[in-house]
Amino acid sequence: MNEEFNVIDIKDIFKNKVVLHVPLKYMIKAIKVEVCNLFFIKVNVDLYEVVIEGLIPGKIYENLCLKIYYTNDKFLKLNINKFKTQNGNEVENIIVNFYREFMKKEIGENKFNYWNENIDSGKKTLKQFFNYVLKINKFCIGKLNDMEFLSCLYKMLISEFKNDLLYFWVFYFEFNLKGLNQIEKRKEIFKKMFEEYNSNINKEKLICN
Repeated sequence: MNEEFNVIDIKDIFKNKVVLHVPLKYMIKAIKVEVCNLFFIKVNVDLYEVVIEGLIPGKIYENLCLKIYYTNDKFLKLNINKFKTQNGNEVENIIVNFYREFMKKEIGENKFNYWNENIDSGKKTLKQFFNYVLKINKFCIGKLNDMEFLSCLYKMLISEFKNDLLYFWVFYFEFNLKGLNQIEKRKEIFKKMFEEYNSNINKEKLICN
């Protein structure tokens, strides 16, 4: 018969991991969690330290539990108190917020870590991530009307840097891209707004230097 207990003591919370102290007086075979990877060490005769890695910065985690196996088919289910990871850096926040804005759901840990690690290493770029999100969502055709789509792009790419009126981009979308079909117009306005975003990023770097 498997058992369930509350609750695990959270020792430390970081942006990508959480450290737990789990009091157990016997040897364990394995520990599993619903998200990400973990490793554990025995601190003393009745305490294990469990580190869950690969979490998403700034995310609230609740209803997580550890399954602690002490035989092949017997386990303890230990619930983890609700917690929020620390906020991430600029790129990490962009990945999380852009995905949420256009997919209308939270990005998963595996997907977040894939893009974050590849962008950080230079193997991928933010533009590739933006394109990925927009393409798998078919540029939000049928999910967002044109004004909603432009507002989301403006919010994510432009408004942080300057107070240009959103209606400049609405005008550009309606008149400069007239004659294109809806998805072509959305691809072109994204390309144009990303150029503006990239230009502003480069200007910021020059100012900082």
